[in-house]
Amino acid sequence: MSAAEEMERARQAAARSLSASREAVAALRDLTRCPDDRCSRLCCRGRVPASPYGDRRAEAYGLRRFRSEVLACLPGDQRLVPLGSRCAATPRLAVHWLRHRAERIADQLDPPEAELALRWLKDQREHEHSLSALVRGVGYTFTLCTEAARYLLMATPVHLPEEQP
Repeated sequence: MSAAEEMERARQAAARSLSASREAVAALRDLTRCPDDRCSRLCCRGRVPASPYGDRRAEAYGLRRFRSEVLACLPGDQRLVPLGSRCAATPRLAVHWLRHRAERIADQLDPPEAELALRWLKDQREHEHSLSALVRGVGYTFTLCTEAARYLLMATPVHLPEEQP
């Protein structure tokens, strides 16, 4: 099964139950490469360079990379539209990317709808919860609901295959 088929299967699983985000996280957990075969990112090709940030805590747990992804679902439509994804070397970088994307989404929303995203960005306890979930090897999902769309901001640990000598 190709990576594109696996990604589509994971998106379909998320569409069946947006409120049960754990299913979507479990379906995305095993993805190890980018669905775009033209992608040149080393983390998507299974070759993992040493982290330039010096954070080896994730590797101590056997979690070599973390995939962050933002999806949108329009009302009355069961399709999930990918708004971006990124592979990160540490849980902190994965959550940082999600927070940056949430900030960009909030900037585009009307003030009443942006309030939930802004509260999530300011919530230090939730920030720590997302980091600890990723370090434990569990995915994290934040769902932002507006009148126009539902946004899923997800981060999941990715277990890459061991490199062969």
